[in-house]
Amino acid sequence: MRYALVNGVRQLPEKGIWGECPCCGQTAISKCGPLVVHHWAHKSGADCDTWSEPIGPWHLEWQGCVSPGCVEVVIGPHRADIVGKDSRVIELQHSPIAAEAIAAREAFYGDMVWLFDATERFEFITVGQRAFFALRRTKHLRACMKPVFLDFGNCIVEVEAFTTAVAKMNGFGKVRSRQWFAEQYLDLRSKPPATLDSRPIRWLKDRRYSFTAHSTSWNHPQSQSVLTIPKGSAYLPMNWYQVGVPRIFEWERIIDQHAELANGWTKETLPRMERFLNGKIIVLDGQLRLMPSAAASIAVVNTVAETVAIIAELETHAAAGRIPIPKDSTKELLLRAAEQFEERTSGRRIRPDRSLFD
Repeated sequence: MRYALVNGVRQLPEKGIWGECPCCGQTAISKCGPLVVHHWAHKSGADCDTWSEPIGPWHLEWQGCVSPGCVEVVIGPHRADIVGKDSRVIELQHSPIAAEAIAAREAFYGDMVWLFDATERFEFITVGQRAFFALRRTKHLRACMKPVFLDFGNCIVEVEAFTTAVAKMNGFGKVRSRQWFAEQYLDLRSKPPATLDSRPIRWLKDRRYSFTAHSTSWNHPQSQSVLTIPKGSAYLPMNWYQVGVPRIFEWERIIDQHAELANGWTKETLPRMERFLNGKIIVLDGQLRLMPSAAASIAVVNTVAETVAIIAELETHAAAGRIPIPKDSTKELLLRAAEQFEERTSGRRIRPDRSLFD
């Protein structure tokens, strides 16, 4: 415990003083040794709150940015780590916790959110506006039904979904800052914990991400602006598949299971554009996208009329931010390749009217 009652007043531990537990009223002894975080302990040795866990620096960081009255708030037989805005409980969880305990706390507190200490646990990679994470052996977090936040130190991930759709990963979520979380959920007394570092990637093994070889420009439909994604940005290739017949690729599972990632693609349109552009299906900046090959390396095996229709569809996808914004010179190169295809296969131009830029 951080707080005990001393003469009826909540107080932090000080060497040599005694108090009483605010939950059960039993005698509490201050523990202020040089090697442990200062805390109160029950004289009997057993904490009356079976949900309590040892207090560490991470707990102290978060509890220290709210007023003492918001920390270890007694609710029935339990002490809520923090009670924030609108009387919502913020459960700080550093240690492993069983699925049964997760269910019990959610049922008891009702309006609550989880904030898990991921500063030295779990693996993650930020891909723009989203992060993907791997829990490894700590799979019990998927039992959470209340909102889950993972504190990686340099960012907080607001979990959108736990998933098996992406190989070697267990879920994804929106990238938030510690400041954002504090402003959303806490009645702040002081600044939230400082960002620990700026690592956008913490992956120990089985790497499954790559980096863009050049910068690309994309339409951003929500803001009606152009988004430039720089060279060296992390992305996730979506060409992994489950063994079996037929093969089921990751991008197919994303389209089936996660509309928030699918970016409007369907299982018909995406492979058609992939074939035409000789492209690579990836998750970039938190969305499912198609990265085309260089125009000179796209083998056009369509007539001019077919190519005009495909380019029109291509421009629709570009407007929605699914493929990079195509240059006029690229479209012209594709049409010339279609003309050459007609001449090779038919000995003549089938349709002289291109009508591309009308």
